[in-house]
Amino acid sequence: MKFDFHNRTPPVHKMDATNGIQKKIFDMEKLVCILDFEKAAEQILPSNAYAYYRNGADDENVLAGNKAAYKWWYIKPRVLRDVRSRRLNTHILNGPVEFPIGVSPTAMQKLAHPEGELAVAKAVEQLGSVYIVSLFSTYSIEEIAAVAPRARKWLQLSMYKDR
Repeated sequence: MKFDFHNRTPPVHKMDATNGIQKKIFDMEKLVCILDFEKAAEQILPSNAYAYYRNGADDENVLAGNKAAYKWWYIKPRVLRDVRSRRLNTHILNGPVEFPIGVSPTAMQKLAHPEGELAVAKAVEQLGSVYIVSLFSTYSIEEIAAVAPRARKWLQLSMYKDR
């Protein structure tokens, strides 16, 4: 089945029951941009969880700035290059990683999935990248460390002057 780039509704390929709730599961290969993932999330997540992840803090200035910044980045295809030997491993802050993209801190991941941060930490460990634990995680630092002991983990820390 070919993906229709003009119709941005991601195709559903099966149904799955999670926590007694019938949810649509999307073919991940059909989701090609942020808008596709947003539409899929809106259909999968409970409305309160979708609203939490969809919105930004305060006046959403940072959210708007982040969206604008993504428009400046492009993937430049390199053609007629020898790709038989390619490596993604590098160093981030003097530590080795197998994949150069880390997972930034995202709060309240249990709203989206029962395993939340635990599942993401395990995936990052398998990928060999960096996982940044949110200050507002739904699991403790110890629980996350226990399920992904070899993952490279950092912690988001915010200092509030009123506390």
